[in-house]
Amino acid sequence: MNQTANRSTRELNSWMPVDAATASLAAGAAAHGSAALPRAIKGAIAGLDGPAGLVLVFPSGRDAIPPGGGWAVPEGASVVGITGNGAIAATGSVEDGCAAIAFERSLAHGVGISRGAGGAQREAGRAAAAEALFTLEGEPDVLLLFLDPRSGDQSEAIAGAYEVVGASLPIAGGAAGGPGPAQIIGHRAVRDSVIAIALDSPGPLGIGTAHGCRAEAVPSTVTRSEGRLLVDLDGRPAATVYQEKLGYGEIELPDEAFERVAITHPVAQPELHGEARIRHVLRREGDALLCATHIPVDAAVEFMHEEPDDIIAASGTAVREALTPLGTRPARAALLFDCAGRKRAVAALLDEEVFGLTDAFPAPRPALAGLYTHGEIARVRRGAKGDLNHAIVVVALS
Repeated sequence: MNQTANRSTRELNSWMPVDAATASLAAGAAAHGSAALPRAIKGAIAGLDGPAGLVLVFPSGRDAIPPGGGWAVPEGASVVGITGNGAIAATGSVEDGCAAIAFERSLAHGVGISRGAGGAQREAGRAAAAEALFTLEGEPDVLLLFLDPRSGDQSEAIAGAYEVVGASLPIAGGAAGGPGPAQIIGHRAVRDSVIAIALDSPGPLGIGTAHGCRAEAVPSTVTRSEGRLLVDLDGRPAATVYQEKLGYGEIELPDEAFERVAITHPVAQPELHGEARIRHVLRREGDALLCATHIPVDAAVEFMHEEPDDIIAASGTAVREALTPLGTRPARAALLFDCAGRKRAVAALLDEEVFGLTDAFPAPRPALAGLYTHGEIARVRRGAKGDLNHAIVVVALS
């Protein structure tokens, strides 16, 4: 295996080739309003020079997906995607609509799906990854995973996929979000599944990640946890310790106020390589903290903070990291998996974050599409882990 603020209302973002040696690979589009998904598919395909092979779609909002499905799938092409808490296109963020990116058939791909993932995430991740590799006519450069966050611990699905692809193949992707989280495959919406897409990129591929969080208190130790519930820290109720560490120890925070604090104050597990594994605090349940994923007993926990400026800067950092393996070659396509929590935290500066992200790509800018997820995925040469929170993941293809 290879190693590897709305400025415009235009709906189409076509990548323009640099020269004849770098012919069109992908084209992106965004559509707004009800039933936006089929219009975004059509717009993305219209920007290609040749027939479509793979179309990735990221609808957002209650009405972006036509009721009952049944949208047209181009002959010989695969349509795959997930819903988000907003979509990302070159023209800005899309609250109610759909972002899509279509790839020409020069990008070989294989798709796998495992249904009924609830309670068996690891097995579902293993099965979907195996099917994606089996159906790929080429050598994979990256495996994308599209998950349903309600199926269980996302780290289990990633671990299952890792058991199939091994350490040499990067894994990226995200989990569905929005008012009715769903996964898209073919001409229908599905749920409680793991979808895997294996890609064989014509040129170098890069993955970049960043979060923008910084520690602001002395770490604690997990002394009791149950599934995704963080029950005790340092032998005391986790919610109490969390508030004290953040300077709210003497304040009675109603649930709504507590969740507003949690949006900009995730916790983190320090990693041996010096980075922090950010864990989103979803809400308070009694005296416990419900986190996005399991944190084991005896783990160290840091208390983090992020500001809008940190989020904006991190987005540019992730783009530059993704572009580094490409060398002097321009990115011709990019996929963006940004955290829905980061979106809420950046608040009124969302447009600045989105355009800081897209503007970090040097001209000519690539076709791109992405979404705000309920969990981001990036596993690059760091073992079977790869489930991220409060992060942005950028996949750049040349």
